[in-house]
Amino acid sequence: MVHGEFERNDMVEYFGEQLKGFAFTENGWVQSYGSRCVKPPVIYGDVSRPEPLTVFWSQYAQSLTSKWVKGMLTGPVTILQ
Repeated sequence: MVHGEFERNDMVEYFGEQLKGFAFTENGWVQSYGSRCVKPPVIYGDVSRPEPLTVFWSQYAQSLTSKWVKGMLTGPVTILQ
């Protein structure tokens, strides 16, 4: 099931905004590849996860289908690159 993920921006920014110790600039865009640009995170302290990151949307997606739903997570190496 794919719905376009309109509720999120770049995956790194989406996950980083939910973590403590991360900040993102408003206008600090850098070219990632091709014509794709992102706002890389600024790590300013200990990184922690104050609450679940994807449980709500995973449960919502699963409620819409009887088929398996695959969750998506951005890993720590991707976030730091």
